Amino acid sequence: MFKRITMASVLAFSVTASGAAFAQAPTASAAATKAAKPATKAQKTAVVKVPKGKLLIDNHRDSTLTELSLQPAGANAGTEPTVVAKQLEAGKKITIALPAKSGCVFNVNGTFEDESTLDVPERDLCKDPVITLVE
Repeated sequence: MFKRITMASVLAFSVTASGAAFAQAPTASAAATKAAKPATKAQKTAVVKVPKGKLLIDNHRDSTLTELSLQPAGANAGTEPTVVAKQLEAGKKITIALPAKSGCVFNVNGTFEDESTLDVPERDLCKDPVITLVE
């Protein structure tokens, strides 16, 4: 039995049972635009810096990511997604290059060893180049 999870691009997601979730890590631009009072030592979060044209995939789930694919948003129906990661074990991360000449906005799809899936439509990976997978 497959569980399908569909998510919009917001700061954090969580789901129940064995479903996949997606969280957006703070980027350098997000940290720079935040005009709040200084954080205390306990409130500080790390800013993730990813080189231009790269994508960081960080698997914080208990299940292995068996495949992650990207498809340019608005692509023709016959356009095959590009597989960018396979067999990313729980607790591991990988940095990959974004598909060349495909723009910045992608539909992100993933499958996990526990048969759950991840579907994130129209994600701007140039603006937010970090995908953190959480329970």
